[in-house]
Amino acid sequence: YRVTPESPAKATLLGPDIARLQQYLQSMRVVFEMKPDAKNDFGQVTRATFSVSGSLPCEAIIRGDYDNGKVIAELTNVRRAGRSGRAGCDRIHAGPGLAPIRADA
Repeated sequence: YRVTPESPAKATLLGPDIARLQQYLQSMRVVFEMKPDAKNDFGQVTRATFSVSGSLPCEAIIRGDYDNGKVIAELTNVRRAGRSGRAGCDRIHAGPGLAPIRADA
């Protein structure tokens, strides 16, 4: 699946994070703009603002660990860009006002 922001998402980055984000977005073929905000004496960008208007690929993989009575959820670009950690049932909540999901339920 792909998710598109309602309005362009903006972030300002410094130093080596600029090149990492630029490479990450290019590798996923995401439409973005990078505006250099500051350069050093050698003409290298030291601060830049990114504006992401294109769609980001997102993925949610949910697997059952039947031996241990757990569910493993792997999320990519679901809440924030990048891969998030795994969580067992004891850490997954059903939502506001609802009880946590339990492995023995």
